[in-house]
Amino acid sequence: MKNALFFRSSAIVLIVIFSACTAEVTKLPMNVTLSQSTATLSPGEKLTLTSVITPDEAAIKDLTWSSSDPTVAVVDNGVVTAISEGSAIITVTTNSGNKSDYCKLLVAYPVSSVILDRVPALLTVNQSLKLNATVLPYDAPDKSVTWSSSDPNVAEVVDGVVTAKTPGMAVITVTTNVGARTADFIVKFVPENYMFIFMTMQPSKSLSFSMFGDGEVSIEWGEISAIESSTLSPPSSTSFHHVYDSGSLPVSVIIAGENISDFTCITSQISNLDICKCTTLITLNIFNNQLTRLDIINNQAITVINCSNNKITTLDVSNNVALTELNCSMNQLSAEALNTLFNSLHDNYFDDVQKFISPHNNPGTAACDISIALDKGWIVR
Repeated sequence: MKNALFFRSSAIVLIVIFSACTAEVTKLPMNVTLSQSTATLSPGEKLTLTSVITPDEAAIKDLTWSSSDPTVAVVDNGVVTAISEGSAIITVTTNSGNKSDYCKLLVAYPVSSVILDRVPALLTVNQSLKLNATVLPYDAPDKSVTWSSSDPNVAEVVDGVVTAKTPGMAVITVTTNVGARTADFIVKFVPENYMFIFMTMQPSKSLSFSMFGDGEVSIEWGEISAIESSTLSPPSSTSFHHVYDSGSLPVSVIIAGENISDFTCITSQISNLDICKCTTLITLNIFNNQLTRLDIINNQAITVINCSNNKITTLDVSNNVALTELNCSMNQLSAEALNTLFNSLHDNYFDDVQKFISPHNNPGTAACDISIALDKGWIVR
């Protein structure tokens, strides 16, 4: 009886041992790897990420996908859809073994910015100007843009050509069709008789100037809240002063008025000066600035100009028949530019008044032909 029980127990043990040796062993994933670790997409684009699980014989290969920021990108079974600009981490995780890998995703438009090539402009009714937009980066695949005006009744824009319609101010906006990058351009209607000064100034820099004249003037200091009106009463001059901080640079200053006869603005870092509409101007003192050009073709009443110590490269006084004194020393006038200037001087043979020109300390002073001015009756000093 005991022997029978022993043999029966031994058989059971052998069966259990045999069954254990023949059972299949379930292998878990040891690692998961994505097809790429970084990616860049534009909003709306899709990317399919593939995964490789090791070992190949892993029994359970189910995966879970997730995005660290669904507002930037979402993922469904490896298909990533970019939603908006930003960054997100796309993660894949094995359901068995909890192994994971990730892809760093950047969502950005291929267009980074758009810039315009003009400073704020002043136009009279029906005047036009052409704006040029540069889309960056230069190798952007789509550089198309759309133009718009904040007030088409003041200024309309078609393919970058701006036309002033009625008095007022309008903001011209260019928008890239890819990425909706924008740049703005301000256009203002101004009276026929105006001055326009565009300055690039240092922080905490102040601007001072004075005027003679007879009539009302309005000064826009480049800030909506800083508009000043005054009455010019000869024979005394009227002085104006304004201080700019670093947050308001660069700045455009508009002087609009009647019968402005004298304008003086010195040592103020002026980089651009437009006086072509101020036809009543007689005296102009703008030395110690940063001007690279001076257009006085329309200022036929002007008699005295001091534009010394600027960066002017050309000067034409052929229309300035009343000019009696010109100081253009310490500019960037070459010998050729000075000779051209001398040739544009009006003869002084029949005038009773002496006429003076000061062309010294220019790059071309030593090589220019002073005799051209002397032969026209001008005194060189």
